[in-house]
Amino acid sequence: MELNPIDQERIGYLLKQYAAGNCARPELDELMSFIRNAGKDEPFHQALSDEWKAITIRTPLLPVAWEQMFDEIITTEPASEQLPDMKRRAVNIFRWTAAAAVLLLLATGAMLWIRNGELAAPAKTPVAVNDVAPGHEGAILTLANGSVVILDTAANGNIATQANVNVSKQNGQLVYHDNAATSAAETMMNTLATPRGRQYQLVLPDGTRAWLNAASSIQYPAAFSAKERRVAITGEVYFEVAAKAGSPFVVNAAQQELTVLGTHFNINAYNNENAIRTTLLQGSVRIQSQDHNGNSLLLAPGQQSVLNATGLKMIDVEAEQFVAWTKGQFWFHHASVKEVMQQLERWYNIEVVYQGTIPAHDFGGKLERSLPLSGILQFLEKSGIHYKLQERTLTIMPD
Repeated sequence: MELNPIDQERIGYLLKQYAAGNCARPELDELMSFIRNAGKDEPFHQALSDEWKAITIRTPLLPVAWEQMFDEIITTEPASEQLPDMKRRAVNIFRWTAAAAVLLLLATGAMLWIRNGELAAPAKTPVAVNDVAPGHEGAILTLANGSVVILDTAANGNIATQANVNVSKQNGQLVYHDNAATSAAETMMNTLATPRGRQYQLVLPDGTRAWLNAASSIQYPAAFSAKERRVAITGEVYFEVAAKAGSPFVVNAAQQELTVLGTHFNINAYNNENAIRTTLLQGSVRIQSQDHNGNSLLLAPGQQSVLNATGLKMIDVEAEQFVAWTKGQFWFHHASVKEVMQQLERWYNIEVVYQGTIPAHDFGGKLERSLPLSGILQFLEKSGIHYKLQERTLTIMPD
């Protein structure tokens, strides 16, 4: 492989992108292609090693000597230069493939699993008789007249018109266009729902954007009134609310009501969770409990309200963790086995059952939501979790 100055500059850029956590999938594929095609090319070897030593990994990983591992992989020669050419080429291909694997694991954050704060020993080999694909874009729209549209299979373009409001599908999102809507549109309630294994984006009539996680729903009018913009949700929804003076945006979620003018926030209100969590990224919101004597809180960015059976409280959090799902990631922080499994159930549309006592493990780290279930289960295995997968039932076994 001939390495010209342009290639070398490009390799440096790609490595810096990955180290900063900004490596897009096409860029990662390009970097892997460089590595796979390098063979035993010494200039490439040296350039890659130099760039590797010059960068700093953005996020601390498990206590593994990644740099040492990478150096050993790419510098180790075959045991004997007397090997036949075919075998020597095979060894070289293996070394560079292994180096690519190290970079890939780092770039995707795939080795961030922690068991009780320490690297866990591999568990027994689990029995997996099949695999489950990750979730994807898709949702069900129910219009005011009761008509149902399956957005997974609907073509791009106009879907419906309700009192001068056009509803269209545009490349994986549902968009409402208010074309001088009549007052009748304000009473035409629409519902967008995502089954398990689906997620979807929505642009409401006022320009507000909403992201629905799996097993979630949002109910809203075809057009908002001038005085108030009110919606109701279940499950988990991330909002980027369009500012509109004099017209507050109100979200009803189970036992709480949230009021804003323009802001970015996430609400997790699944009925099988032990609390409703509202996380603020930008602006300000007021949370009011519909129980507990109507207690209320005003959130600032980086704060989260927690509403449960004991009342309403506020805590400081790393807000980006709670919207990682909108960017295609699982992000766990001191998560229990049950908390991890609840997310896997929704995203992979599986049923999780426990054989005996639920194991007491503590997980932290990031994983790509694009992984098939088997990819997630490999890390559970390394974290000491015993399991069995049959069809869409995942059985978690005792330690």
